[in-house]
Amino acid sequence: MNNILKNKLVIISVIFALSFAKLNAANFVIGFMGQFGASAATTEKGKIFNSDFREFENSFSVQPGIFFSYYDTISSAIFLDIGYSKDRYEFRHGESENRIVENFSLNNISIGLLPRINFGFLSLGIGGGIKIPLSMIYSTEGQYRYSDKYKLDFGDVRDALTEIYYPYLKASVDFLIKGKNRFMMTLGVYANYDFPFNLKNDGILDMAISRRNIASFDIGFQIGLYFVSL
Repeated sequence: MNNILKNKLVIISVIFALSFAKLNAANFVIGFMGQFGASAATTEKGKIFNSDFREFENSFSVQPGIFFSYYDTISSAIFLDIGYSKDRYEFRHGESENRIVENFSLNNISIGLLPRINFGFLSLGIGGGIKIPLSMIYSTEGQYRYSDKYKLDFGDVRDALTEIYYPYLKASVDFLIKGKNRFMMTLGVYANYDFPFNLKNDGILDMAISRRNIASFDIGFQIGLYFVSL
């Protein structure tokens, strides 16, 4: 992860340097991004994922930012990425008739930065930030075990997790479609890694099977609409 963070800082530094060199070409832009993807979860420290992509997720974000145009085919942007996401984690314990399926479903708000650099019709983005769970549903189900389901509000989530937030990293590749009247549209794919969160040993979910290093890796499709000011 240290190498990923170093590469991210290098890319962001290059974009900032180019941006300040052409500050007079800056324009305000606001974007709206929708994402739909699949998620693979893990509880093994150091692994990005160790399960199949079993759960589907969706998110929506508002992205105000600054757009810099250098040449006809090269531009960049720095966005504040503010959004909502519904993240799901599924773990399976045991085999066949003894299997227990465990699920975490989190409703999050996210706040982060998303720099982008555009080459013609291709747009590359890499960024990150934090996610804050507003609510959570925890459930277990098994053939020889009673099904349990717990709904947690924000106060309960604070009692259940060791930290009220967890970081994420996101990268995307999009096709950039420029329209008339300062309108742009993007269609592409993304990858997202949610860093691990942990449950308190004496918290409200002390019955949970998975308790430490709960992380996920997501891949999917996204569509964005952007409006650039004059």
